[in-house]
Amino acid sequence: MPARNVRGYVLERITDHFGKPNAAFDQSERALREQEKHAEFADSLVAVHKLHFSSRPLQEIIGADEFEELQDIWSENHQRNRWSVAFPIVESYEIIGAPKARNVFSPSVFKRHFQYSTAVLKPLDDEARKELADLEIAPVPARNLWIVLEDVMQMANGSDIDPTIADLMDDDMAFAMEGEDEEKRSRARKRAAWLAHRFINKRRTENALHCDDCGFDPQTLKDIPQNRRRSCLDVHHRAPLAEGVRLTTIDDFALLCPTCHRLEHVRLSLSLAKPIR
Repeated sequence: MPARNVRGYVLERITDHFGKPNAAFDQSERALREQEKHAEFADSLVAVHKLHFSSRPLQEIIGADEFEELQDIWSENHQRNRWSVAFPIVESYEIIGAPKARNVFSPSVFKRHFQYSTAVLKPLDDEARKELADLEIAPVPARNLWIVLEDVMQMANGSDIDPTIADLMDDDMAFAMEGEDEEKRSRARKRAAWLAHRFINKRRTENALHCDDCGFDPQTLKDIPQNRRRSCLDVHHRAPLAEGVRLTTIDDFALLCPTCHRLEHVRLSLSLAKPIR
């Protein structure tokens, strides 16, 4: 299933060719299932993924049992494969309809990017990106998101986080991760607070301390001491419901004046409210 780099993401295409399982496993349930799936989706564009570099071994990422099963079924001449680097998928989008690559790309683009198999990710050029721009995608759970969350939590646990920012994240994420246990919710809140802390430091460095919605600039408040003007703005998590579903970043945060922040909470409450029948 080779992939091509799409501005930091990878495009997954099911290959035309599908190898044969080892003789002892050619009738195994998994091998037959994967052969059947490949026959249906060969040459299909099935997903867009975001990868995360990790030093964890592949066995830890996919599980030791699955790793051994894959080796038993597919390793050529029973030689165990070794992977020096693994890139867990931390964000995924299904390509609706799984269109055939040959139907999406012009012959010249297809030949340039998919005619020959390669083990190295290669970037799609501008022409290829233009041809796939109209594909419809939908987010799906990323099974390896836990890896980057655990990696980030190690950094968050060793950082000093402004208590005010932590309180704001608790408020922003009051609706997030409904149904999850308290431990997961607590970890998500702490990670969000750590990201929010990084976000406000970045905005300070950029000298961009203003409301992202209405443009209010606390520097205009001459009656407020200079060292207190920053407190006139709140850090806001624009995508609290995404925590635990996709890899949120500092791009998901905003600086808002208290009025705009309150409006954002009202909008979130309305979006979550059940329709009146």
